Amino acid sequence: MEALILAANENNFIQQLQIFNQENKNSITLSLTYGIEIKKRFVTLLVSKLQTEKFEQEIFECLFALRLCCREQQGLEDVMNLEFIKRILYFAGLIEELKEGNGLIIEEASKCLVNILMRDNQLLTTLILDYDLPKKIINALNNDKLPKSIRFAFGRLIFLITTSEIGTLALESSNVLVTLIKICEEGVQNLKEQSQYVVEALKCIFKISMPLGPLHDKNEEIGKGRPPTPIEAEAFNKISIILQQILFLPREQQYHSLKDACVNCLINVPACCIPVFDPERTLISLIDFLEVQVQVKENPAQALTPVLLVLTSIARQRFDARLILKSRVFPNAAIALEQPNDGVHAPEIISKDNSIGSRLLQHMTSFNIALKHYSCEFIYIIFDECVEDMVKITGFGNAAGFMANRNLFGVLGQLASGQATSVKSTPQRIPTQEELQSEVESAQISHTDSQTAGKAMGFKEFQDEAEAEKLAELIDNLEKKGMIKIIRKDDEKQQ
Repeated sequence: MEALILAANENNFIQQLQIFNQENKNSITLSLTYGIEIKKRFVTLLVSKLQTEKFEQEIFECLFALRLCCREQQGLEDVMNLEFIKRILYFAGLIEELKEGNGLIIEEASKCLVNILMRDNQLLTTLILDYDLPKKIINALNNDKLPKSIRFAFGRLIFLITTSEIGTLALESSNVLVTLIKICEEGVQNLKEQSQYVVEALKCIFKISMPLGPLHDKNEEIGKGRPPTPIEAEAFNKISIILQQILFLPREQQYHSLKDACVNCLINVPACCIPVFDPERTLISLIDFLEVQVQVKENPAQALTPVLLVLTSIARQRFDARLILKSRVFPNAAIALEQPNDGVHAPEIISKDNSIGSRLLQHMTSFNIALKHYSCEFIYIIFDECVEDMVKITGFGNAAGFMANRNLFGVLGQLASGQATSVKSTPQRIPTQEELQSEVESAQISHTDSQTAGKAMGFKEFQDEAEAEKLAELIDNLEKKGMIKIIRKDDEKQQ
């Protein structure tokens, strides 16, 4: 980097810059590699070059290098100002409407904008309000004379704009759904070249359509979501056809990111669009996707929460779906339910059969609020909200937290005394769409944070001695009735 600074006026500067770009294209810590001061001087040089350069190759390489530098905050003082941002907007074709343009330069400039605006909400707001950025992006996407390669970077820009309420409103007023549908419709016909464009468009559709989703909580209307406008309903009828096409793609790794984005969008599909879907094939495709996602070890919340939410919603509405889900998720459920009520044999059968259900059991006590909630809720629903069957299949330890949230310990007391066999609980507060989105995007939460989030979301803990004594008495009663088996320290020593 220092050698490039020294060679700024040499004839082979662009060739050296090209080599630098290829060597560092995967780097996200240039300031650690070269030092903050040197990086700052390098950024200053790139800004100066971009202010005066006229040759396309030089512009492209400078934008490429600047994008690498903007992956981290340090040393960007010369970049974070409106005058220079306007220059980047010019290269991206977002100052004047382009009739045609160099797709590589437009794409690189757009990627630079994403990296820059991620770090400055005020700049983003200014571009939305004063430069009508959302409308200009949509106009560029609708310009058939511009290369399709710009769709990826512009999709990222739209997604970034949706993080602002002002930006989301501006996109909605510009009928952005129509543009995103066009990208998806064309993309699914040529996935070999355009799958990335479809993924980015689906991500934007998910964000924009969040108010329609089942977890929408504006004005405390949890789980209701607002009705779609006629334009939105028509758009989602088209989107639903695309989503179904993606779900039915072969079970291959190359389609995984597409299906992942597709399942997120399914969360917000309005009820009026459900008839578009083939119920049986859609359910089987979602179970196949769940089988893949449940094997993910890194960020399991990000992988599992959306598909569990969608499948739980389907199972609530359709009894036949529960039967199919139960047979695929817990193939040995019938055998397990025939075992004694000792809290040992049935969960042991499930935990050792390497099924989808055996892996879900591990997430029932996760520190991740959304993952824990939807793992438990899903299992509870597919077992017809039968507390006895759920406890028998999962084991008392895995189900204890869920039963506390659902106020089901009283039901277990009735089961232990023989006064009840199957009781449905009262609904609890579920995580909001914003909380779910946080899980989908970050999928990580620390132990301390999970306790704080749990309290904020209405999850209860046994915090006083009276409740602890009641729980101990209940567990003792369940053990006497043979419904669970407690292994104590002395027993462990003997074993």
